[in-house]
Amino acid sequence: RDQSCIDCHKGIAHQLPEQMTFKDPALDQLEQRAQGLSPDKGGHYYTVKAITLYLDKELTQPAGELEAASPVQLQEESSDSVKLLVPAWRKTRGFGRVLYEDFGMNIKSLVLEKDVAQNDELVKVQAEAKEDELTGLPWEPVEVALWAEQGALLPEAEDLWGYARDTYRTACSVCHSQPAEAHFDANTWPGMFAGMVGFTNMDADTQALVLKYLQKHSSDYADGAH
Repeated sequence: RDQSCIDCHKGIAHQLPEQMTFKDPALDQLEQRAQGLSPDKGGHYYTVKAITLYLDKELTQPAGELEAASPVQLQEESSDSVKLLVPAWRKTRGFGRVLYEDFGMNIKSLVLEKDVAQNDELVKVQAEAKEDELTGLPWEPVEVALWAEQGALLPEAEDLWGYARDTYRTACSVCHSQPAEAHFDANTWPGMFAGMVGFTNMDADTQALVLKYLQKHSSDYADGAH
């Protein structure tokens, strides 16, 4: 509303960087911190990157993938693995393979294998479904407890958000003035980000973390945002 293209764009042509991807040393440092952490049973943590989930503590039966910066609670641990309790929401239409972090928000938390998603013993419904007024789709809160490899958890989300904030404001200001995080809502950011990220040199792990940061700091979560 009351804006034009030049409010964001500086009038320069987009140009692809010479090297399209690289591993950011700052993200490496976060991953190293996670690998050195000794998590406590019952503690609440955040995944530093996307990780594979398994049905068994021996990590032989893949069950899905947990997205970066997803909140979890540690239930059990063995020498090489941890059992994570993941609270989430799912749409009751379809197979329910994709679980989301908040009601009505397309902020991916985890993607399950089809047989796991349809197993009521693994995906436990916590309350009755409620309807999203915007789409008319019913959503229900669920919990999933699955195993993952040790060394991918951090206790504070702000550590992840700080890295993602700096990356977004640096990488996305080369071609134009980047929109404020709260300029769009959580469901609009994936499309907007997809249109920008191809002109950056972010690797896949960084892209996932920056998108989650933008969604969690969007107008849906910011007081007074438009």
